[in-house]
Amino acid sequence: MLLSRHHHPEGGAPSWITLELFHDTIETWQPYYEDPLTAEDALEILLSVAQLTDALE
Repeated sequence: MLLSRHHHPEGGAPSWITLELFHDTIETWQPYYEDPLTAEDALEILLSVAQLTDALE
């Protein structure tokens, strides 16, 4: 699934989250989910991982 500017979640995303990162996140995590992941799902995953990383530092 390729994402375009049109698929960015409403309200945007932090500047460090690129369309390529959205694509890679969906490609990586999709095998673990029955339903198709959306850009909003990818954003939630990426922000959760960022929060975990911050907490571990």
